[in-house]
Amino acid sequence: MLPIPDDILAQFNAVLEQKAVSFAVRGDYRKRLRYCLDFRISNQ
Repeated sequence: MLPIPDDILAQFNAVLEQKAVSFAVRGDYRKRLRYCLDFRISNQ
């Protein structure tokens, strides 16, 4: 599994903060983002 690029992760974290997503579930959101990016890269 590839790491999430820093620029994308910073933007994603800013959106989570803006939407007041609980810290308890932010890891799950980042995991889903990583899965989506991996799927996108592997299917190009």
